[in-house]
Amino acid sequence: MIDWLLKYPLDAYRTADLEFGLGAPLTWLLGAFVGGVIVLGIGLTMRSTLSASKRAVIGLVQAAVLALALVVVAQPELVDEQPVAGSNQVVLVLDDSASMAYRDDGTARIDAAKAWLEETADSLAATYTVERVTLSDVSTAAPNFSAASASAPDSALAQALASLVDSRHGEAVAGVVVATDGLDTGTGNAAALATLGNAGVPVFGKLVGRTAVAEDLALTDVSVPTKAVAGAEFEATVTVRHDVPGAARLRVLANDDTLLAVSDITLSANQTLTQATVPLALADSGFHALRFALTPIDGEQQRANNVLERVVEVPADTYRILYFEGEPRWEYKFLRRALDLDNDIQVTSLLRVSPNKYYRQGLTAPDELASGFPTDAATLYPFQAIIIGSVEAAALTPLQQELLHDYVSVRGGSVLLLAGSNGLGNGGWGESALGPALPTRLPAFGRDTYRRQPGQVALTAYGQSLPTLTIGADGTSGWDDLPPIADQQSVGEPKPAATTWLTVRTSVGQQPLLVSQRYGRGSSYVLGTGGTWRWQMRLPVEDQRHERFWRQLLRTLVSSAAPRQSVRTVTSGASVALEAEFLDAEWQPLSNLRVEAATGGGGSAGSVTLAVDDARPGIYRAELPAAVDGVHYVEVTALAGDETVGSARAAFAGLGSDFETRRVRANDALLQTVARATAGAVLDASDPAELAQRLSRSVAGVTEQRRRSVWDAPALLLALLGLKTLEWLLRRRWRQI
Repeated sequence: MIDWLLKYPLDAYRTADLEFGLGAPLTWLLGAFVGGVIVLGIGLTMRSTLSASKRAVIGLVQAAVLALALVVVAQPELVDEQPVAGSNQVVLVLDDSASMAYRDDGTARIDAAKAWLEETADSLAATYTVERVTLSDVSTAAPNFSAASASAPDSALAQALASLVDSRHGEAVAGVVVATDGLDTGTGNAAALATLGNAGVPVFGKLVGRTAVAEDLALTDVSVPTKAVAGAEFEATVTVRHDVPGAARLRVLANDDTLLAVSDITLSANQTLTQATVPLALADSGFHALRFALTPIDGEQQRANNVLERVVEVPADTYRILYFEGEPRWEYKFLRRALDLDNDIQVTSLLRVSPNKYYRQGLTAPDELASGFPTDAATLYPFQAIIIGSVEAAALTPLQQELLHDYVSVRGGSVLLLAGSNGLGNGGWGESALGPALPTRLPAFGRDTYRRQPGQVALTAYGQSLPTLTIGADGTSGWDDLPPIADQQSVGEPKPAATTWLTVRTSVGQQPLLVSQRYGRGSSYVLGTGGTWRWQMRLPVEDQRHERFWRQLLRTLVSSAAPRQSVRTVTSGASVALEAEFLDAEWQPLSNLRVEAATGGGGSAGSVTLAVDDARPGIYRAELPAAVDGVHYVEVTALAGDETVGSARAAFAGLGSDFETRRVRANDALLQTVARATAGAVLDASDPAELAQRLSRSVAGVTEQRRRSVWDAPALLLALLGLKTLEWLLRRRWRQI
C-alpha cells in the first residue's frame, strides 16, 4: 500500500536523490509560494466574515494546497544509479561446508540452497551474467551446483567472501548472493569484514535451515580447572544448548573410559542455555583427559556436539601450608592429625609456647622458621596457604603484616583466620594491614567476642553447591547430624564481595561461621570457631567427617594459589589461546623474555613463539588450532638471553575434525554483520522479488543514471484532494458556502 501511494518502494526514496525536473531555481518556487500566500491572505481578509482564528485555519489549508501544487509543478524526480542490463555480473555462492548436510524437515540444507539459487539464477539471467561459486573456507568456481556435497570441513564464511570479492576487483560485479546456514569457523572476521566493506560490492544473504532445532542437544562448553589436587573434589561447569525444556543425562569418563560421574540435568523452560555443575575428583597425578558426553535424545541427528573433552592436570608436587598458632589447644592437635595421612599436603606449624619461643613441626630444614614468622617474601611465598590461629596481630611487626597482605593480593596465596581468645577481632586483625584483604568486617579490637558455648553448624545455599563441603562418606552433604562445635566467635559482617559457606546457630541466633572472598590474586577466609575437634571426639572412630572437612577445605586453599610459572589454555571457536606467565621470587612479572612453546600429541608436533600481551604485563600469548583430534601437550620455556628462567606444562583436548558440524542451528548473526558492512541485506524468504529490487539499486559494477518522476505519485494527488475537501467541509460548517 505504501509503495503504491509513493509510486515507488520506500527504499527507493532512502537510496536516491530528490531533484526537480522543471529546471527553475528553488528561489523562484519559494518566491511564488510567498506571493501566493500573500494573495490568499488578502483575499481571506477582504472577503471573509469569519473570526480571525477560523480565517487562520482556512489560510493554513490553502497554503498547504498551494505548496503541494508548486511541488507538482516543479516535477520532482528520484535520481539514482542502476546497473546497465547485460553489463554486470551477479555471483551466486553456495555454502558447501559439512554443516549444510543437516536435514531440516527431511531436506538437506544444501539441497534447499541449491534449489533456491537455481531459481534465483533463472530470474536474473535476463539482466545479469550469473556466475556460480561454492564456498567453505575458500571459494571455488563451479559450472553448476550439482556436484556440491556439503563435505568441506570448514566454513570461514567471512574470510572466503572477502577473498572472493577481492579476486573480482576491477570486474563489473553488481552483487554477491550467498545461501548458507550462517555457521562459521573463521577467526579473522574483523579483517575480512573490513575488506568486504572497502570493496563496495553488496552481499545478500539467504539463511537456510532452522534457528531452533528441538531434536538436538549440544554440549557447548565445559569449564574445569586446569589443575587439581589429588583426591580433592572440584567442579566442572557444563553448558547445554537446547530449544525445548526437558531433561538430559551427562556422563563423565576418564582416560581409560572409567566412569567418574553421572548427572541428570533439568533443561530450563524459559531459556536455551542451561548450566549445571558436576563434582569430580582425580586420585592419581598426571594429565587426565576427561570426556563429557550427553545421552542422545529421540530423533537426534548430529551427536558429535554431545561430547566435549577437557584435560585436568594433577601435579605430583607437595603443597605446603604454614600454620601459625598462638597457644597450645585441641584444634591445633586435631587439625594436624587430620592431615597426617595426606601425602600431597605438608603442614609446617609454628606454635608459640612462650614469648619469642616456638615449637616447630613439619620442617623441610632444621633451621626453617627458627626466628619465628617469616620476615621476607622469599621465605613466606613458597607456602601455598597460611592458617593463623589464636594469635594477636601485634605478634607480627608492621612489616610482617604488610607482607601477609601482599601474600594474598600479590603472591595469590590463601589465608585462613581461625577463632580463638586471641584470634579474629580479639586479636585486632581487622585493624591490621591484613584487614582490607579479609572477607568480613571483624569486630573492633578490645571487644571480646569469643564464647565457649556450643553451636550447631549448617550449610548455606551457596555452601550446598560446593564439593569442598560434601563430607558424607556416601557423597551426601554429611552436615545434618554433626555434633555441635565447642566454641564460636563473631566474624562480623561479610563484605559485599564475600560468600558465606557455613553458619552457626547458638542461643543468641544465627550468624556467619565460614566466609571467603577473592582479593587481588588470592583468597582470604575466616572461620569463627576453634572447636571443630568436638566432631571427632563425639563421633565414632570410623566416622571421618572431621578429617574430610579439613582435608577438603585445605585442598581448596592450596589449589587456588597462583604458581610462579604457569601456562593455561583457553578454547575459543576453532582456536586455542596459550597464556603463559612467569614471575620472579617476589611474584613480580618478568619482562623481556623469549617464550617458546613446544607442542605434541594428537599425531602432530610443532613449536610456536608466544608474544607479549601489551595489556597485561608478564603475560605471553599465542594461538593454536583447536580443530585437531586427540590430547595435545604444551611445554612452555622462558629464556632471558640464553638462560632458561622457567618452564611450565599444559594440555588441551582438540575439538576434533567434526568441529564444523558441532553446531546445527542456523545463525543469521554473521549474515547480518556482512550485510551491514557491504550495504547488502539478509533476504526475506517470503518475498521472491526482493533480491531483484535490491540489485536494481546497486551502485556496484557498470551503472547508468536513472530519473523517475514522482510528481504524479498517488500520495500527492490524494493529499491535494484531501486538503481541498477539508477546506470545503470547514467552509460549509462555518456557513461560508
